[in-house]
Amino acid sequence: MLRIWIIETVISLLLGAVVYRLSYSVLRNYCGAWVVVLLTAILLGAGISGALDPALLHDLRANEAPPPTWFLPLTRALAYLLGGWIVERILRKRERLGFGPNAKGEN
Repeated sequence: MLRIWIIETVISLLLGAVVYRLSYSVLRNYCGAWVVVLLTAILLGAGISGALDPALLHDLRANEAPPPTWFLPLTRALAYLLGGWIVERILRKRERLGFGPNAKGEN
């Protein structure tokens, strides 16, 4: 069960980071990029079921009980938003250092 949770969390984290970076590249606006990330998080959360298939748990020999149905969607959404937040921090740091399209350096 822990393997499934870790894999889903890492995939959500990376997907959130990629979506934020792509939307920021197109919009050149932090607020707009967050709107895209939040909308895609809602759409993905609505489209992906939270329940795990019992056959999957049996195949992975998971002896512990499955988590509540709200746990996996919540961790996916939080990891998705965390990925976007990490990329935003990186982009703001790059701007302060003078890199990137919105840099406030002497160009």
